[in-house]
Amino acid sequence: MNEKVQKHFESLKPFKPYESVTFDRLENNFGVHPIIIFLDVYKDIYYYVKARSAINKYHHKRAKLEHEIKVPKARKGLFIHDSFVDTSEIYKISYEDLHQVFDEESIYYLETDFFTLQEINDLYTNIIRNLESKHPSVSLCHVFIDKNKNVCAKTLYACENFLKHDFEWVRQDATLTKKAREAKKTLLLDIQKNRNKNTKTLKELSDLAIWCKKEYKEALLEYHGRMNEQQKLTESFPEFCESCDLGSYCQGQLHEIRKGLETGLDISLYNNGLFDAWQMEEIRLGLQTGIDVSLYADPKLSWEQMRNKRQELSGDNFDHKTSYPEVK
Repeated sequence: MNEKVQKHFESLKPFKPYESVTFDRLENNFGVHPIIIFLDVYKDIYYYVKARSAINKYHHKRAKLEHEIKVPKARKGLFIHDSFVDTSEIYKISYEDLHQVFDEESIYYLETDFFTLQEINDLYTNIIRNLESKHPSVSLCHVFIDKNKNVCAKTLYACENFLKHDFEWVRQDATLTKKAREAKKTLLLDIQKNRNKNTKTLKELSDLAIWCKKEYKEALLEYHGRMNEQQKLTESFPEFCESCDLGSYCQGQLHEIRKGLETGLDISLYNNGLFDAWQMEEIRLGLQTGIDVSLYADPKLSWEQMRNKRQELSGDNFDHKTSYPEVK
């Protein structure tokens, strides 16, 4: 009953895992912030891109690269500086593996705002354009945890321009030993001659373009839904909104906060970001019934487990699940 429940991570919300899940095309690990762009719910695979700070460790500005978009610094949470999001290097990782290296209860994740409308538009239009090029102008890297619990990667695809850049870098890097240089050349040749021709991977990239178009539409609906809920909260409960960072909540969470405030409930029992919208609803329904919600208001429980406990305590077996409104 107390086993930790794994929740789906939100798209378009930067996060920082315990261990880095971003790699270069030569399969070397380096630490930057991932941003989920799509979840394949049938295969339980997350697809994500990476973001880097626009300021280096010496506080000098970095130059924006061709396939990057600029995201202004956030008020709190991650992205304390302006950042560049790379729309050409795409990663995928299984649901289970990602949950091994990241905790969705991380305070930095919970306090980080979702992307703005302009950032959503810039991100998806660039990703889709790169994927729909005659020869996709992207790289695709499979990130996984091996049997020794190490985070590893395999580059499945890299466009020819990227490979030319990497071949030149390997040729000029004076720090490489002869053995290391040859190993990297062999890897790049394998990508160029073999992996890039894998029909399964090419089909996956084609499908990903279609999936990202659908995800783009969903992201716009979610954004406008969030704005609609924020407006309702601001108009009806201005004092509450002054003390709460609404930008870090999704549409469903905002809906549950508003419903609780409208009925005079003590929403402090679930207004902390640890609960997803479905869990929030179970706590709200319990508060409305007058039962002791502390017996099940635990983020480690799934909403189904919380519902069962609520129904057991209240004797209410009706399914009250909300279908959160979509803003057209």
